[in-house]
Amino acid sequence: MLRGGSTIGSHVVDIADRGDRREVRSTIDIAATLLGVTVYAFRQRTMELWSPTGLILFESETIEDDASFWVKGRALSDGFEVETRKERIRVPAGTMIATYWRPEICRQPRLIEPKRGRLREQTLLATRQLNLTVAGGEVPAEEFRIRGILDGACTYDESGRWLAAWFDKKGRVDYRVTM
Repeated sequence: MLRGGSTIGSHVVDIADRGDRREVRSTIDIAATLLGVTVYAFRQRTMELWSPTGLILFESETIEDDASFWVKGRALSDGFEVETRKERIRVPAGTMIATYWRPEICRQPRLIEPKRGRLREQTLLATRQLNLTVAGGEVPAEEFRIRGILDGACTYDESGRWLAAWFDKKGRVDYRVTM
């Protein structure tokens, strides 16, 4: 994760298939410093459990500077329940979490925001085909320009693997996959 060419953190996504279930764990650690002093800190841990029919379970813990948040979600027979410290809401079945680990997330008009558990609007502005340099080689990829929880773009290879992203959050932040 880069800002102005300097590394400010990391975002690790671990995907484990267990029979017909897929568990996705995401870890984001950001520490922006100025003259050796941390001026912004963000840490988020998410876990999603998927079945062939959709999202079954979701948990998120976030610490941003000195504030902490948690979100839990679970599939119900008639939707998906999202619980936070402040409220419990029900969203339509099939609603995804804004973790962006797969391209289908970019195509969604509404997403659950993992920090506060709110249902937020998203607009897919454009897509484009491009070649992205990964590990010294060119990889065919598709970029999705989005506006909503993230204002920027996510790029995936032909198999749907997340390769890169950029977004504006108090300045431009760039992601690149490392191998």
